[in-house]
Amino acid sequence: MHRTPDHWHAYITVEACKAGKDVYVEKPACTYVEEGQKMVQAARKYGRVVQGGTMQRSAGISRKRPN
Repeated sequence: MHRTPDHWHAYITVEACKAGKDVYVEKPACTYVEEGQKMVQAARKYGRVVQGGTMQRSAGISRKRPN
């Protein structure tokens, strides 16, 4: 699994929206407020779904309750 540096999340999200892709972005989604605004604008402009979260918490193993 490749890890994208935090400061690239906003740029890659915008570019993915332009390419017609839906996006799951890890936190932090952006570094500056302006980046976040551009992410929202791109999602709306290109009609894409952008979801933010933490995979570590979303992974099946993390949701499993200990015995």
